Amino acid sequence: MEEIKITKEKLVELKQIYNITTDTQIQHDIYIKIEKAESEISSNKDKINKLKRNVKYTQNCRAKKFKILTEN
Repeated sequence: MEEIKITKEKLVELKQIYNITTDTQIQHDIYIKIEKAESEISSNKDKINKLKRNVKYTQNCRAKKFKILTEN
């Protein structure tokens, strides 16, 4: 989550720089960095969702094992 927060802050700064500059080469370079930052945010969100799913699955498995052990 911290990485997402930091990347979002960088993204805001890059967008501000992109809007200020008039040099097309600099705009192009910054646009590439903006795309990279957006993909990094998306990737980190996907990782977090996978981790949450794995935690939920593990908790359900533990609950089932505990239920089976208490029934026997």
